[in-house]
Amino acid sequence: MYRLCRILAATLAVLAATCSPAWSGYKEAVEASERGDLSTALREFRALANNGDRESQYWMGIYYFTEKYRKFGAQPDNRAAVKWFQKAAAQGHARAQFFLGSKYEDGQGVTQDVREGLRWFLAAAAQGLANAQYQVGGRYFLGGIGVPKNFK
Repeated sequence: MYRLCRILAATLAVLAATCSPAWSGYKEAVEASERGDLSTALREFRALANNGDRESQYWMGIYYFTEKYRKFGAQPDNRAAVKWFQKAAAQGHARAQFFLGSKYEDGQGVTQDVREGLRWFLAAAAQGLANAQYQVGGRYFLGGIGVPKNFK
């Protein structure tokens, strides 16, 4: 997970550098995150997220969801993670949809609801997110987890 976050952060930093000046806060947030400056990263991501930026909303969810931030003094908070994932997912952010599906399936930060989890996995899978496609395929393979068994 850590490696994936670093790869995503580096990719997003490059993209942010080529976007409008409004993304300068995003670039600062990514750079602060990479150097372990959680307070700066959270401040920058939160400002952008509160202005409706779905990528920053996703990263706010990741910050509250991920155990690795304990070393910076942050405590995982599933309810806060769900709040941010919901905001990003509603705007079509595939990775946020995937994590939101996981939260509903596990009942972390929300009341467990496998059908709602499946709905978010399907939304992410429709956008081509491989992890979501795997989750949906597994449900159809096993059956009984929100869908009937269907090997096709």
